Amino acid sequence: FQKLTTLLDILRCLFPLTNFTPEDYVMWGDGIYFTQKYNEISIKTYDEAIDIYDKAIDACDRDTKNDDDTCAAAWYGKANALRRSERFKDAIISYEKAIAIKPDHFLARTNLAMAVWKFYDDYKKGIEYVQKAIECNDKYFRAWYNKACYHVKIGEIKEGLKCLEKAVELESNKCKELAKDDKDFDSIRDSNNEFKRLIS
Repeated sequence: FQKLTTLLDILRCLFPLTNFTPEDYVMWGDGIYFTQKYNEISIKTYDEAIDIYDKAIDACDRDTKNDDDTCAAAWYGKANALRRSERFKDAIISYEKAIAIKPDHFLARTNLAMAVWKFYDDYKKGIEYVQKAIECNDKYFRAWYNKACYHVKIGEIKEGLKCLEKAVELESNKCKELAKDDKDFDSIRDSNNEFKRLIS
């Protein structure tokens, strides 16, 4: 992603009148976002990604013939950058825009649930929203994993462990690695034998 972002920056400087497609802008925004995600956090860099995603969205709005997947990806990318920079209300709006274009966008629905519980400080809302992601794709481990976290945080341990078990069935290594240090499971980490079994 870093190389792609650098290349697009160079092309834009050399050919300022180049008409980038929505796909170009989405790739550019993704390059900035994912480079930032795995490096030192900087709100400024997320803002740069948001600006690029906005260009993709504008390009989609100008031409209704653009691919829906690309336009949904633009809103989804923008929403992720907003969520990462803790602008949860705006992130919710952007996730909902992506879902309006592509109702089966289970990634957007999963991350929307995260933004919702953060904004409202309400894990029950998180459960409600992430369940919709699962209904779109019950094979996506992260939705089950997040639902497990939400249940455990409100003391619904049995339900949480069922969800965690499903997540482990789908992606054993990833889930075990996440759960070992996830603070959402601190209340049961040392005391619950079923949790210990699932992450062992």
